[in-house]
Amino acid sequence: MAKDISSHHRRTELRDSYDAAFSYSGADRGYVEATAKKCEARGVKIYYDRNETTDLWGEHSVRRLRSVFGQDAATYAIVFLSSHYLAGNYTMDELNAAIAEGIKRKGPYILPVLMHDLNVPPDLLNPAVIYLEAKDYTPDRLAKVIAEKVDRSAKRINHPGAADDPGDRDHRIRLPQIAPAHFDRQAKLNSTLKFLGQRFQLASNHLDPFEYFGEVHTTETAVNVRIKGRTSSVCELQVRRDDHFGNGRLATSFGWPKIVTTAVDGLLDATWDFEAKQARLVYVDLGATTAAQPATSFVTKYELFDLLWEKIVRLLETQGPHR
Repeated sequence: MAKDISSHHRRTELRDSYDAAFSYSGADRGYVEATAKKCEARGVKIYYDRNETTDLWGEHSVRRLRSVFGQDAATYAIVFLSSHYLAGNYTMDELNAAIAEGIKRKGPYILPVLMHDLNVPPDLLNPAVIYLEAKDYTPDRLAKVIAEKVDRSAKRINHPGAADDPGDRDHRIRLPQIAPAHFDRQAKLNSTLKFLGQRFQLASNHLDPFEYFGEVHTTETAVNVRIKGRTSSVCELQVRRDDHFGNGRLATSFGWPKIVTTAVDGLLDATWDFEAKQARLVYVDLGATTAAQPATSFVTKYELFDLLWEKIVRLLETQGPHR
């Protein structure tokens, strides 16, 4: 698994290797595995044991799992609680490691998901802790919620001082409407480009059952995606540096069966949102733009990927299955 969420003060080599670590009983594997796959398709880095078979080979399993759930290896521990979970020695050891880690943290760490109607002992799960119930969430919907939680956490980590001090609000001191020194526009765009490359690679791998195949080529300045059928290209999508005006934005292009010109159908930039006090991505969808009303919106990197991937999916739906 890729290791990417930024963090200060690393305690172990596993520090923040994962956005979330999944702790569950084997009896609930079907739901959990489906959720893990949906999370990965959204670019969320998950610790899921079946993805770690090679790394775990020969390891002391208890020590390894304690290091994952109890040594800051993940931003969140997502615990899928069931009667099978509470009866399992390994799962309870993971939970105890996570509880100990959670005590050290200032914010929430354990995110519980109840698999069935279950009365969890209050010494394991405080009755005041908010939990989700699997019966209310499909794996896709739960993955979406996890991705949103991880995205908000990353913003807090990257800009821990962004919020106003409540004690200063009555002073009404006007601050200059300029981005703070820690805002790095190019770094934001660079990380977005890298993220899109990873997401397109993951997503294109899921097209195999439909006999469509994705080729993703990523450089420091561009992500090129080509979707092919059995014998020929079906469509292409590109996200690249927009050098035409020399302003460093990212430009998007989409075409079928391939991109035949350098026409741009979207522009992406990073800016500082003074109201939200955080860095934001701004996307202009030129395909839906008129001179009177530009289709400009703030987007997260997840929303941007979904928007671009939708172009590919809609075209494949018009093409239909191979016969």
